[in-house]
Amino acid sequence: MKTLSLIRWGFSLLLTLALAIPALANPDAGRDAARVRLIIQQNDANDDSRAYRSWYGAQVSGFNDIDRETGERIGNLLQLVADVGRDRLIVTDRDNVRRTVMLTAQTRVIDLRKGPGTGPGVGSLPGSRLADAARHVDQGDLVILNGYLRADGAFVASQIRIMGRAWGWGGNWNSGNDYRPTYGERAWGDIISIDYRYGRIEVNGSLGRRTIMLQRGGEVLGKGQKQTIQFLRKGDRVVFYYRGDPNPRASIEVYRIVVLDKADPCPDGNRPHCADPDYRPGHHATAPNLPMLDARLTGVSTGAMFNKLTVITNAGKQVNVYAAKSVDALDERGNRISLLNLRGNDRLRIYYTETAGVMFAQQIEVR
Repeated sequence: MKTLSLIRWGFSLLLTLALAIPALANPDAGRDAARVRLIIQQNDANDDSRAYRSWYGAQVSGFNDIDRETGERIGNLLQLVADVGRDRLIVTDRDNVRRTVMLTAQTRVIDLRKGPGTGPGVGSLPGSRLADAARHVDQGDLVILNGYLRADGAFVASQIRIMGRAWGWGGNWNSGNDYRPTYGERAWGDIISIDYRYGRIEVNGSLGRRTIMLQRGGEVLGKGQKQTIQFLRKGDRVVFYYRGDPNPRASIEVYRIVVLDKADPCPDGNRPHCADPDYRPGHHATAPNLPMLDARLTGVSTGAMFNKLTVITNAGKQVNVYAAKSVDALDERGNRISLLNLRGNDRLRIYYTETAGVMFAQQIEVR
């Protein structure tokens, strides 16, 4: 009996050593063992629809100007380009209703992010070929469509106006310091002169010597508070915001003017700046100026428009975070990882925006 017990003890010892030696050789083995493969679930259709409506509402919320052609608010006219084919587009509205838009040789594309009439693909192509609109319209573009219905009920686009681009589409949340938020264009300069009567402000700065005018409903901010145009003084250093490419022969219509304090730096390229509408201090130089949470991944599900991450925050709270399906996570070396390839218990740092109670990831880092 003693011999049998010794043999069993010996086998147990050998088995223990066989399991322990690989772990000693690989210090990360214990950490890797904690990471488990996740079963990818399907998003609940109602949750997916709610998330889409919140996300879409955030996309169009900044387009409050009145469209001169229709007299309606631009945000109410926008459609999101979901797919692009050679002779057609698939667009969706805020209810995620998908529609097919046909392209013809007469389809005219105007990229208003670059100024009326200066974008690519303006007008018809020679030889009555199919207008090459498909090369100039991308998935994720926010567009206004003009056209007509054919006898078969198909909608044919005669004009496509590209007004902007949805954030979080095609992995364009953030690219290092090249952070491009949804507020439009930004410039800065020193005030040379002000005509308070007509609201004309002459500045000299990043765009050269230009005249700017505050549009109706625009805002002036100084000393951390909203001000009137009378607050501005000659010699003030200001940051101003506008949409589209300004005509070099005309004044620039701006919707926001921020007076900088003496200690405030001027904007540097596309890096976040303290004058920006969505600025939040406290993040490292290459991160978006957005709220951040550190969390442990417990589940991943996917839907028509979004992937959903279920995580446990450091405070022990379970939350759901949505991300566009084209968005990947970044590992410590900057390599992209599909969200569907993440493992349970992965430690994540998530930069996000929140609208209508729904969190949308703008950058995901695997720690």
